[in-house]
Amino acid sequence: MEAGGAPFLDVPFVPDEDYTAFLAAHLKFLHSLHFSLYTSYGLDGRHSSDCHDVGRLSQLLSMLPGPGKYALCNNRFLHPALYSDKAFLADLVSRLQALLAEDCLQGLVFNDYYFLQALGDFSPETAVCLEAVPGVNSLFQSYSKIHNRLLHIEDTPFRPPTKIVLDRSLNRSPDLLLNLVQKCRQTWPDLHLELLANEGCIFHCPFKLTHDAHIGLANTGLVGEQTFVLNRELGCIRLLREQPARIFQSPFIRPEDSAYYLGLVDGLKLCGRTLGPSFLQPVIEAYCQGQYQGNLLELLDTTEWLARSLYVDNSLLAEGFRKHLSQCGQNCTTCSYCRELLEKTGRDLPFDLPDFRN
Repeated sequence: MEAGGAPFLDVPFVPDEDYTAFLAAHLKFLHSLHFSLYTSYGLDGRHSSDCHDVGRLSQLLSMLPGPGKYALCNNRFLHPALYSDKAFLADLVSRLQALLAEDCLQGLVFNDYYFLQALGDFSPETAVCLEAVPGVNSLFQSYSKIHNRLLHIEDTPFRPPTKIVLDRSLNRSPDLLLNLVQKCRQTWPDLHLELLANEGCIFHCPFKLTHDAHIGLANTGLVGEQTFVLNRELGCIRLLREQPARIFQSPFIRPEDSAYYLGLVDGLKLCGRTLGPSFLQPVIEAYCQGQYQGNLLELLDTTEWLARSLYVDNSLLAEGFRKHLSQCGQNCTTCSYCRELLEKTGRDLPFDLPDFRN
């Protein structure tokens, strides 16, 4: 499925040869790629992962001509000392310049304006080569917020973004989405507007900002990584274990509903890079084809743990699902729609211990 014949997916890139070959076979669907720089310091808005040589990144990215390529520097915040750490900034600039030299970098995805200003001050000659793209956790719900953030980018040496992701809550608010899109089109007619399709977080998640802050704090090295435990004991994992029907309130976009949203915006962002190619490939294939026969939870980045114990038959969720949830008043005490829907489409899975031997 293509949005008006144009590439429409923003997908994660991970440095894996087989996954790179998979993406190469789907280039006509790919508008852009986002990827970690795999550094030892936590720039990525996920917990620090294995380091990879920048040469390895550019080698594989070079096999994917066409899509825009965006490095993730989207941690909520850095250790305060890093903003003025010349060794840190010089190493980062070296990595960025190496990717630019191989035509493997178009911009940065960021959430921290202190970081953006610090990097622009340190190496304006690098900044002028790169778009500064606000991350999805900028929570762009209003025209005034978008306008203000883009003005801040103009105060730096960075190029303005050619694309932004609107807040995931708008996926369930079609009137607000249409209004915002129309205003954006009037002011920035060439700006590529995207929606986040497959995150799977609960609607207007009350844990979101604190969760992001905990990840940022863990990436400073000052504390250990505890977010999964916190979510299991106090947050969204506990909530969904106790009330699994609440998953339907999540503002995800099913592959079958993609065409509706692509009539409003230009593209869809897919997430899930930390789950690796075995997760990403079937997800990307589903959105390319506009359909998925399987467990809905296996499409969603944040429900991998729930998919092991609950099967929700995606093929049983008809067109009325999107329409009903878009009109939902979130009054779960008087409405039984989601609970009844789970009874119709879901079933518990038998306990299965994963095979960790390989």
